[in-house]
Amino acid sequence: MEMMVFKQPGLRLLWAGFALMFWVLAIGGCGTPAPRFAGTYVSKVESAGNEVYDTLRVEKVSGGVYLLHRSSRFRIESEEVGAREWKLEREEWTADLSEATGLLIERRHGRRISLDKESGDLRVASRRYKKIK
Repeated sequence: MEMMVFKQPGLRLLWAGFALMFWVLAIGGCGTPAPRFAGTYVSKVESAGNEVYDTLRVEKVSGGVYLLHRSSRFRIESEEVGAREWKLEREEWTADLSEATGLLIERRHGRRISLDKESGDLRVASRRYKKIK
């Protein structure tokens, strides 16, 4: 018994269209997904009596725009003064996702922010942040 569907030219074209649409959607959906930057990250640096603790909270605002809230607590010791009090600094950055590179580019200073796909660590210049949330 032969299939009557493919003997009519109009139905043949319709089936070819469905097959083409399926392959376009299947292949088009296989691109590299954009990194997921949103979350809370921490960094700790200690050296020669100096201590720096950073927290970086990244939130997606809209489309490829991200807002980064950075709080830094630090203490720097000097030979003249000795141990100093803890200081706290807060900053807000706005960054845009570059679709071509997968990096966040901070608007004011041009900082390049990357995400390590394997470890989930966030990297800002030479500083590495571990994801906690």
